[in-house]
Amino acid sequence: MRKFSLIILLLIFVLSCNEKEKKDIEICVESKQQLNSHCLLVKLIIKNNGNKNYLIPITPTFYLDNKMLQSIPSQIITSDSTNKLDSKMEFLLQEFTEKRLYKGISHEAYKMAIMKNYEEFSNSLFFFPKNSKREIFLAFNNYQYCDNKSYCNKIFNDENTKIRFDNYTNEDVKSIDSLINYNKLNYVIYKKNIYLKDSLYINR
Repeated sequence: MRKFSLIILLLIFVLSCNEKEKKDIEICVESKQQLNSHCLLVKLIIKNNGNKNYLIPITPTFYLDNKMLQSIPSQIITSDSTNKLDSKMEFLLQEFTEKRLYKGISHEAYKMAIMKNYEEFSNSLFFFPKNSKREIFLAFNNYQYCDNKSYCNKIFNDENTKIRFDNYTNEDVKSIDSLINYNKLNYVIYKKNIYLKDSLYINR
């Protein structure tokens, strides 16, 4: 009986530790606003509740996703991350984006791409210091042609619509990790799943 009780206690301890680890990074939809018939503005909150500085390896393009409807890509309007980059972070961003995301184009074309969309460039990697919170404002523009506007914009109001994001590839993550070590940044890559159940459904 005593042995059984010890096993139960051990299981509770392990589960509580795992739960704590899962909550180091939290992401959720805080608010949304319909700007017009085809544009939805969404405010995302990402929190780092842990005691480490994390770099989250997700791409800067988010999607409104619904299994029954066509997905809509986002545009980052503004983000807390944009103006909080130091020189080492900026250098890492430039090295990563030019060699991985814009691979094959000229340096001049790369610089023009950054000037054209600095918000996307500065959010190509998400740096989250320990015990921090960042806000991201996303615009979803639904420009698909449709005779029935209410059906076309159903994705904005359907209860099964959620926000989806993509992770970088394993090769990209290895490249990021090398750049972190090379630049001696006090950051580690967050490798756990941050897609929390129900947290990114926009109508729940």
